[in-house]
Amino acid sequence: MNLTFNLEPVYAIIMAFLFFNESKQVNHSFYIGLSLIITSVVLQTFISIRKK
Repeated sequence: MNLTFNLEPVYAIIMAFLFFNESKQVNHSFYIGLSLIITSVVLQTFISIRKK
């Protein structure tokens, strides 16, 4: 559940790429930031699962 809520901005970005063709304005820093967000959400979920 935590993973779903934290990745909502990523889902919105992917939908903007698909439906509004917004992929023309992104560069390498966007993908680096996106990977950092996904990594932090996955690590947070993994840590919270291990604590239980």
